[in-house]
Amino acid sequence: AALDVPDWLTTDFLKSCLESDEEICKSIEIVSHSIEHAVSPGNNYGSNMYRVKVRYKTLSNEYSLPLIIKSPLTQSGSFDASGELSREVCTIEQRYYSEFINKTYSLMKHSIVPKHYTSPNPGCVVLEDLKVLGYVMTDRHKLLDFDHCQLYIKASAKLHALSMVLYEKQPEIFEIALKRSQKAAECSKSLTKSMLLGSFRCMAAYVEDKPGCEKYFNILKEVNENDLLYKIFDKVNQS
Repeated sequence: AALDVPDWLTTDFLKSCLESDEEICKSIEIVSHSIEHAVSPGNNYGSNMYRVKVRYKTLSNEYSLPLIIKSPLTQSGSFDASGELSREVCTIEQRYYSEFINKTYSLMKHSIVPKHYTSPNPGCVVLEDLKVLGYVMTDRHKLLDFDHCQLYIKASAKLHALSMVLYEKQPEIFEIALKRSQKAAECSKSLTKSMLLGSFRCMAAYVEDKPGCEKYFNILKEVNENDLLYKIFDKVNQS
């Protein structure tokens, strides 16, 4: 797919991001940068993802730094035709790193999430590129193996534990900085319902002709027709 580079992704933007890092000198010069798609078509639908390789220099040395930059879509389908939900999600994600994750470091030193840089564009998320550390994107058809699922569960458990402690100490981070608008919440709910019901229908279709699965097919068919599984999900999500 052709690369459509946004107007705001400039040398000045990158300079501001890098200078937000306490480990980088506050007076740098961007020597060059290159931009490419971070993922292949079909692997991402909720945002624009760019891989940016930056060369910069200080008074004494020159460095190379790869970044992943995530920005909202201008249009993202029938549920979010104007791109409003995508913009709000990216804005909240940026706050998630700058306000929530930054606070967790005071509780425990960790590397659960990638290093982030403060973006002058509030709707963009700027992260270190984990590819250079040896991480690879899993094939979305093959999914994760058991060992990597275990790693995810352990990291996720640490993050949830940190969030519980932080909520007790500073609940305003969750109640204000990470709160969604009513319109975005309703749009997200409609999208989630559509995805869940679609998944359940696919599950029912898969087991329909499988020997010994007749009772499971009948259960899935019934709960799909009356939205029972989604109602259970929605009730649990509210608690």
